Amino acid sequence: MKNLIKLLLLTSFILPGCKKEDVSKGFSEKVQNVIPEKTIAEIEALGVININEGKKPPSLDGYFTPSPYELVAKKNSNNQIGQKFRDYVYKFSGYNSETETINVSYKEVGSSTIIGQGQGGVLSGSGNKFTLFAKTTGTGGINYYEIFTGEITPNGIKNWVDGIFNVNEETNEITFYHILKDSDAFTEKVNNQSFRVKVKENDLSNKPHRTLR
Repeated sequence: MKNLIKLLLLTSFILPGCKKEDVSKGFSEKVQNVIPEKTIAEIEALGVININEGKKPPSLDGYFTPSPYELVAKKNSNNQIGQKFRDYVYKFSGYNSETETINVSYKEVGSSTIIGQGQGGVLSGSGNKFTLFAKTTGTGGINYYEIFTGEITPNGIKNWVDGIFNVNEETNEITFYHILKDSDAFTEKVNNQSFRVKVKENDLSNKPHRTLR
């Protein structure tokens, strides 16, 4: 009987240490190797892009077109809040759940030039919600973070928001950003032919490009 009591007491001390990790919270080491958590917090503090925490993101694969594509926030950008941007097709592929890496390419609808061909990124999130982080070197060797966030569904992505950010890595100050969203809150999943689709007759010449400025 005494041995049984001892075993029960020992078990009560051991079990709390075996508590299962909550994979819906925080960011993995692989994500933080791309973008520091303090920088993530600074970006989220802007209040216009929701960063989905978590260490078990959904699989993200396919072609997506956010439209109407609208600028919702900016700093040191030449464009105007509320301005509509040209339509783009985004391709996400090659997600690896072990390394948490994914490839992203995108192009302007009607253009033959693919931007960021196979550019690598990492995913955070849980359930159907995800955030993709990629680090890019722009003109003049300046480093930028590109962030894509939303909630995957069978037919597309809800609440698509993406942004480009330049961060002073010494002070953690965000010196430039522009943040865009799909203003009807749903981004359609399209077929791969959309990556080669001809420009639509909707006078894209008056809409700006998605660029680093």
